[in-house]
Amino acid sequence: MTPGQRRALVFLALAVSIVTALLMLPAPQEGSSEGAKPLFPRLEPLDVLALGIRHPGWSSEASFERGDPGWDMLAPAQGRADRARLDALVRELITLEVRDAVEATELGAYGLEPGERIEISLSLEDGDSLELAVGGETVGTGTYLLFEDRVLPALGLIAKSVPAQLDDLRDRAVWQGSVLDTTRLSIAGEATWAVERGPEGWQLTQGQPPTLALEPAETDALLQFLEGLRIGSFEAAEPGLDEALLQVELGDAAGHSLGLDIHRASDGVSYLATISGTSGAVILERASALALLERCGLAAD
Repeated sequence: MTPGQRRALVFLALAVSIVTALLMLPAPQEGSSEGAKPLFPRLEPLDVLALGIRHPGWSSEASFERGDPGWDMLAPAQGRADRARLDALVRELITLEVRDAVEATELGAYGLEPGERIEISLSLEDGDSLELAVGGETVGTGTYLLFEDRVLPALGLIAKSVPAQLDDLRDRAVWQGSVLDTTRLSIAGEATWAVERGPEGWQLTQGQPPTLALEPAETDALLQFLEGLRIGSFEAAEPGLDEALLQVELGDAAGHSLGLDIHRASDGVSYLATISGTSGAVILERASALALLERCGLAAD
């Protein structure tokens, strides 16, 4: 064998070794970031004006619209949405990173059959819309998506960002904004009285508070209790509500007013609230309702 033939054999053996090593490298997992690219590279959060979600665990589809500020729920009920959760969900959706589409013959193998997948639609500022479905988890820490008739492995467990209970996307604050800048307050319970904020502080304008804890000088503390009211459940109003235990009306310097009536529920334990400008009633978070009632001198039994 000539020296040239020996060199050729050495190079051939080296080439075979390199190819064999490359073939033995593990393929990237579907949930890994290797080879992933943005699904919507040009979108920004404020480009999304509305959001529709159909969840297999919800009784009906939900729709949300960007408000000023925050988000509003349009269906299945109208009201404020949880701004932080909606912002986080939109941000996660528009920053999705996906790997190459898989050859899918059965959507059910990827959790993408209708009825088991989460369907999401995005309405954009330019009038366009995007629709995608969220399915099961990939082998790694990822999720299968259905977008434009392609099954795409995406990074992240997106389905966990959509709560199993629709109410968890609703704003549980009773008041829209803060009540601490109120300038007029009237309360009707065991007694009826009203106060108004003036240059020298709160002044009594009607009636007489039933306890020293409700004197005009304590109004700011009372507003803190009102600020702390939270919604526990968004159930519909019970028919034929009893007379309100407590009626509260707030007003500001611009002449806006807002009323709240608190009723005892038929179970004798819960407290319902009707709020002016909204339909139906909500069940108040019990602890915050009791704190307010006790502050106003009403028995908590």
